Amino acid sequence: MASKTLHMANAFDGTEFDRLDPEAQALVLVAHRGLSPEDVAELRVRPLDQSHVGEAVRVGHLVVTDLTRSRLLTPTVRERVAAGGYHTQLSVPITVDGRVWGVMALISKERRTFDGDELTLGRSESTTPEADSVDLRIYRKLSDGVPAILTTAIQFNVAGQAREEIIGPVLPDGFAPLTLDSSSWPARLDADGNIVAVAGWRRSGPGPLVHVFAPGGAVLETHPLPADLPNKCCFGGPALDTLYVTTNGGHLYRAAAGGRRGRS
Repeated sequence: MASKTLHMANAFDGTEFDRLDPEAQALVLVAHRGLSPEDVAELRVRPLDQSHVGEAVRVGHLVVTDLTRSRLLTPTVRERVAAGGYHTQLSVPITVDGRVWGVMALISKERRTFDGDELTLGRSESTTPEADSVDLRIYRKLSDGVPAILTTAIQFNVAGQAREEIIGPVLPDGFAPLTLDSSSWPARLDADGNIVAVAGWRRSGPGPLVHVFAPGGAVLETHPLPADLPNKCCFGGPALDTLYVTTNGGHLYRAAAGGRRGRS
């Protein structure tokens, strides 16, 4: 495995190894090859959420980036990318004892794609990356009564890279959500029946946001979040007027819910 890693590194124009500083939420450059002194000075210490190398830490798997189209990099780093003529970056998390220790980043001045064998770097042959796919199934149960109650169960299996998927309306016309029973959903109902949901990342779309949807599906509000890939939210506090949000990167955020309250 060491020889394969070395072969991959030598096939690129630049290589860097960064150590994760969990307390500072920063990356510290510990070794490199092919980087200019100006690049090294700029990359010596940087916040985790301002680079695609940090994105590999947050999502926990390999990330391939077209640096020429990045909206995540700081203006200074973007200038260094242009000055160096860099194009493609491959970031691979380094795990030690089950935890992410840091990242190996390989940088190319050419537009690069990778075949299946290259993308098994650091993984066993039996766990080659899966293609992006979504298997979605919806089950419904209609209970007689006044009003009639429709119970909807959603079952889905997702494979491939971390990404956003839009699955469209779940409830039929004329129905409004009353409860969300699953604790794993990144959404909750407020006291007025609106859906408060979290989703998004900076690589595509508008980025990480808190969304507020009316029962009929209309977007009432959006609020930006400071970290990518929010995965859960809930109301808390004595008056249920505080919103808590967690992310795939291990962040926990707390904010006033803007006059909204959760259901008791």
